Amino acid sequence: MIKRFLIILSILCSHIIISQNIADCIDAVPVCETTSVNYEVIGIGDVNDLPISSSGCLGDGGAGTGIESNSIWFRFKAARSGQLGFNIIPDNPDDDWDFAVYGPDVSCNNLGNPIDYSGPGDCGISNYESGNPNDGGQTGVGTPPSFLSGDWYTPFLEVNEGEEYLLLINSFNGGNDSFTLEWTGSLIDDGLGNPLDCSIVVGDLGPDQDVCEGTTVITLDGTSPSDNSSRISNGLIGTGAQVLRRLAGESNPMLYH
Repeated sequence: MIKRFLIILSILCSHIIISQNIADCIDAVPVCETTSVNYEVIGIGDVNDLPISSSGCLGDGGAGTGIESNSIWFRFKAARSGQLGFNIIPDNPDDDWDFAVYGPDVSCNNLGNPIDYSGPGDCGISNYESGNPNDGGQTGVGTPPSFLSGDWYTPFLEVNEGEEYLLLINSFNGGNDSFTLEWTGSLIDDGLGNPLDCSIVVGDLGPDQDVCEGTTVITLDGTSPSDNSSRISNGLIGTGAQVLRRLAGESNPMLYH
């Protein structure tokens, strides 16, 4: 869906930020690069996406709210076909991290079971084991760091070009836990370029434009995969019903839909 944004610049150059609640599936972090990134979780966000006692082999998250207790959601789209995996590397080796991959091409209000789940005893691409006492507490998809961590890993995800997936990572222990997400697999190592499709990144407003030469009005076109209306202003941005936040030093923002 093409959305047209009009930004009125009231200062020489404007800064734009994104306001999201990454604990909610609808605001899942769009993954466009395979560089390792550190994340922190606290709570289940504004939406309880999985208020159920089980999802595949995932069980209660430990907070009485269903599967999620302290969660973060990611969204990624395959640019090429092949094997894709990831390591969840806790900052605290004693933390207990669980995960599940949903897809391909499912919505947040109809997730279904984790990918490849076929019944009792088959967790598919998900893990609900208690914290790994080996290898710094790592868990994930693909090749484990050692044979000692085999029970905390599932096989590589076999993706096809154009397929989109949702990844839930949840900390059973509590909030303010953090981890590094490291991407692995043959698609990472084949040297053929980025295996992830960056078209899923909301807020892609087209080619770069020079707006620091006295320009007062610019028009930006962006393609968004979401049905939620986006809102942009000078120094402010948000999606859906989210609250827009003002950047320090910004004043008199002009807001248009």
